[in-house]
Amino acid sequence: MFLWSGTIYGPVRSRRLGLSLGVNLLPPGCKVCTYDCPYCECGFTRGGLKTEASQTLPEREEVLRDLEAILREEPVDAITFAGNGEPTLHPDLEEILAGTVRLRDALAPRARLVMLTNGIKLRDRQVRDRVLHYLDEVEVKLDAGTEETFAQVARPTVPFDLAELEALLVELGDRVVVQSCLFTGRTSNVSEADLSGIERILTRARPRRVELYSIDRAPADEALEPVSKAFLEAFAGRLRAQGLEAVTY
Repeated sequence: MFLWSGTIYGPVRSRRLGLSLGVNLLPPGCKVCTYDCPYCECGFTRGGLKTEASQTLPEREEVLRDLEAILREEPVDAITFAGNGEPTLHPDLEEILAGTVRLRDALAPRARLVMLTNGIKLRDRQVRDRVLHYLDEVEVKLDAGTEETFAQVARPTVPFDLAELEALLVELGDRVVVQSCLFTGRTSNVSEADLSGIERILTRARPRRVELYSIDRAPADEALEPVSKAFLEAFAGRLRAQGLEAVTY
């Protein structure tokens, strides 16, 4: 299990983003998420949003103060909202994003602002508009091509299914990037049914870019295994044949 202990971490060298400074809007040492993915490096989601620890979110002043201190010292290519779970759950998200834009413009004007999200909160048009307004890149997860696998892989802690995610991705279109983590083992999302389903959804949605990857750090479920780079490239080829930009890492 891998959890961040503070509001800001890094900069770390990202395979996708270059030198990336991470922002954790969730409690230190505690995962808070509306998904419970077995491949998650942060471990399983324990108690959802109802535990005492999950209510101890960092104050927006703390986040922005810590971010400013690092930006004054470190050059970065990206500022990435990810951390110990789902960043859109923070109640002061808009104020934090607006403050981050101000700091970025003043101290790191070339840095991109990025968010990794499962997309559930983006069903709320107000949240969606704020996120898309402030961020340069929003990366939404799609890790299943059938409802059965979605229930096993995403395991949402609130009512949400693959059909809703598909509708959201179609509506968002090229305003977002889609990330898919492919893996096998006790739970797998690489059956032909799943790959065909993911391909169908992405072909409908036409996102800005598709990013394919596999397990890198130890997953919550140790009985999962990564797929090969060759497997990722083969699936990326199928997506490219549909006119989609697809990258692997």
